Amino acid sequence: MSLIWKLLRAENYWQPGQLPRRAWRKLSGVSRRRHATVFLPWGHPLEINPQESIGRSITALNSFDLPVAETIWRLLDDGETAADIGANIGYMSSAMAARLCRGGRVLSFEPMPELAARLRMNAHSWRALTTATIEIHELAVSNDSGTATLYSPPDFANNNGLASLQHPTASASPGTEITVQCMRLDDTFPEPGRLALIKVDVEGNEFNVFSGASQLLDTRRVRDIIFEEKNPFPTPSISFLESKGYAVFRVARGLLGPVLLPPQAKNSKEIDSPTFLGTMDPQRACERFAPRGWFSLTGKEI
Repeated sequence: MSLIWKLLRAENYWQPGQLPRRAWRKLSGVSRRRHATVFLPWGHPLEINPQESIGRSITALNSFDLPVAETIWRLLDDGETAADIGANIGYMSSAMAARLCRGGRVLSFEPMPELAARLRMNAHSWRALTTATIEIHELAVSNDSGTATLYSPPDFANNNGLASLQHPTASASPGTEITVQCMRLDDTFPEPGRLALIKVDVEGNEFNVFSGASQLLDTRRVRDIIFEEKNPFPTPSISFLESKGYAVFRVARGLLGPVLLPPQAKNSKEIDSPTFLGTMDPQRACERFAPRGWFSLTGKEI
């Protein structure tokens, strides 16, 4: 990546203090530690592992998975309820809690025990701040309730976001397996409640999450759904959401802000995971995406 592109990258351009901050973290040895506390753009402290993929991104850019964080920031309103499915150490849960403010509610789901423990610790550090209530569930979310096997690849220590309920292919290197509790979202969030937004990042198990939320989707009790989809278009997840009445967009990165594209559009910038938005209110979503800027990087309201 050229120096000019690095300087113009949104995480640097919209955070004027980011390059000096990155230099200080490098000189002070933060990137070589296994534990460090950083402060996110909206003011929340977050304990990370700078030697792991998510921690490295936050150490270098003070951001992670920017299109997802920005979508959360633009679509949530004060006092709503949101769910973070595949919460990991809590970066997206933190963005939800900061955006919703007091009176809001965040349901955070993370089945991996060590990640759930760090998620709890991070969430505890936000309690004194003006944030939404965070409820942590050490559960996997899928299309059935009971127990399930969570598979972690050999490279999990380097990227804590790789565990999945999907059985690895025969050609994949063997990793580790643990038994976790699993629930359908329909059972976890029964009527008459509504979810303004759910974020789903479960390494290939997204379709099962959606099919386990059929009652919620059929009764239009989820307005917005942010999810990752690595398979070629059209995918079962996208087709399923469209059959439930959702308009689906691809969320792309632009220098001046995020852009909503048709779901079949190619991602010209390979630095981001393929991110999609399913929404019951496409007009509202387009209006929320109209202002230019990356507000999640500044911690400011739109």
